[in-house]
Amino acid sequence: MNQTQQPSNTPISAGAQVAAVVELLEHILLDVVEIEIPPGYRNDPELGVRTVLLAQQVSRDFQNTIIGSPKLQRKLFFAIPSNDFDRALNPFLTFHPPLSMRLNRYNISTPSVWPSGDGNEVVVSLHAVHPSAKYPRKKKPGSAAAWRAASWRGMYLCSGTYSVKTIQAREGLFPEESSRSVVVGMENPTLGQVLDVAFPRKFGK
Repeated sequence: MNQTQQPSNTPISAGAQVAAVVELLEHILLDVVEIEIPPGYRNDPELGVRTVLLAQQVSRDFQNTIIGSPKLQRKLFFAIPSNDFDRALNPFLTFHPPLSMRLNRYNISTPSVWPSGDGNEVVVSLHAVHPSAKYPRKKKPGSAAAWRAASWRGMYLCSGTYSVKTIQAREGLFPEESSRSVVVGMENPTLGQVLDVAFPRKFGK
């Protein structure tokens, strides 16, 4: 005898509801990351990634979802590099407008990264400019606490494994002001670690 299946009245547990919400948020954020920009709208192929990074600043739910999602971690270059043959650069290091990195009235350029010609070794170049020399009264100084908490500090330079052989750091508007080359040999450093080494007197621990 055929019986019509009745919908279950069993209540969904709180844990299952939370898991469902987290999964939904992950799908939403992944869709935003991979969004296709209409032609002529804006010349920013990483607009989706930027949007998600901003979203985590205004929503703890988004922030926790990103932290707990391996897929989002890889998409946003927060995952520890593990592929020895993946040479994809973090798009934020190759596109403008750059990341906003600011502390103690210094604007920091988005690092330039290029291969050194020896395996997976790369050279990193950064430039720090005091805005009062060029842009007086632009913004209030960035706080040290905000600098340490900035999400970009945890981003990796490449999606695959890499070694930073040399950091070329320059301060001021002109090359002769203060330019130096630091040999570091760091394995898979984050963007924050690179800046701390490049400008230890201003931004390092």
